Amino acid sequence: MGGLRRCWRSRISSATGTGPTKPSSSSPVSCAVAPRYAAWIVCWSSRCRAATRTKAPTWPSSRTSPVSCSPTGRSTNAGTADFPPSCCTGSARAASTGIPSNRFRASKVSEVGPRIIVALDYADAAPALDLATRLDPAHCRVKVGKQLFTRAGPDIVERLQARGFTVFLDLKFHDIPNTVAGACRAAAELGVWMVNVHASGGRRMMEAAREAVAAVAEPPLLIAVTVLTSLAREDLREIGVVAEAQELVARLATLAHACGLDGVVCSPKELRALAAALPPAFLRVTPGVRPAGADADDQARVATPADAIADGAHYLVVGRPITAAADPAAALRAIETQLAGARGASA
Repeated sequence: MGGLRRCWRSRISSATGTGPTKPSSSSPVSCAVAPRYAAWIVCWSSRCRAATRTKAPTWPSSRTSPVSCSPTGRSTNAGTADFPPSCCTGSARAASTGIPSNRFRASKVSEVGPRIIVALDYADAAPALDLATRLDPAHCRVKVGKQLFTRAGPDIVERLQARGFTVFLDLKFHDIPNTVAGACRAAAELGVWMVNVHASGGRRMMEAAREAVAAVAEPPLLIAVTVLTSLAREDLREIGVVAEAQELVARLATLAHACGLDGVVCSPKELRALAAALPPAFLRVTPGVRPAGADADDQARVATPADAIADGAHYLVVGRPITAAADPAAALRAIETQLAGARGASA
C-alpha cells in the first residue's frame, strides 16, 4: 500500500510540477498533493496514456481576452433547437481569440443526445454495472462520483463507456491551481464527456482547469459547481456566507463564464436567476430533480423535471428516483414522458 501511495505522489508531482512531498517521519506516507480520487486518475492515466498525449496551445487568460457570445450560428435543426448553439461553446471562445476551433468539443454541446444523467451513487462497481445493463445509453448518460470512482478507479469509466454510455465524471475538483490542472487533464484523458470543478476555487484555479482540458485531443465539457444543493440558508450562515443562495450562485456562475468554462451545476431554484445573468447557451446542469410526489431525500432545493426544463436546465441529474426504483428503465421512461410534455406545452 505504501508503494502505491508513493506512486500516486510521484505521478501527481510529475503532472502538476509541484515536486514530491517528503512525509514526516512520525506519520504514515500519504498523498498530500491531491485527494485520493485525483491520484487514481493521474497515476493510471500517466501510465497508460503517456504515449498518446498531445499538446495544444494554451488559451489566453480571460483577464485579457474577455469571453464573448455571438448571437449568430444557432442550429436550425429541430432536434437540437433547445440545445445551446456551438457558437457559444468553449471551442467558439477559442476561435474568437485566434485558436483553432475544436470540433469535438463543439459537438459535445450541440449533439442530439439524452438530457437525463443518471447518478450512479454506489459504493462499488457491481451494482453500478448491474444498473447499466438495465438502462439504454440512447436514453440517458451516467454520472460517476467520488465514492464509486475512489473504490473502482478509472476501470469503471471504461466499462461504462464500453457499454455505450457517455460519462460525467463528477469529482468536483477543488485545490490549488496546479493540482486541479493535473487532475483535470488526467480526467480528460479518460475520454469522459463532462468533468467539473468547484467555482469557489477561484479564477486562477478555473483558468488552470480550462487550459488543462484544452490540451488534450478530445477535451470534455468543463463545468463548475456553484452552491451544493444540500446547503440550506442555515448551512450557509454557519460557514459565514451572508448572501442568499441565489445571489451566491449567480456570482460564482458569472465568474465561471468569465473563466471560459462551458457551464455550471446549479439547483432548480437558481435557474431563472442564471437565465437573467448569463447567455442562454451557458450550460446549466441541474441536480435536485424529483418527479412529482417523490421524496426530496437530502436535497434542500428541488423541483420536478418539467419545471427544471421550463426554467432553462440543459441537463438533469437524477439519482434515487431511477436507481432505487423497482424498474429503473420504467422510471427513466416516466421522466422522459414528463420532459416531452413540458416541451410540448412550451412549443
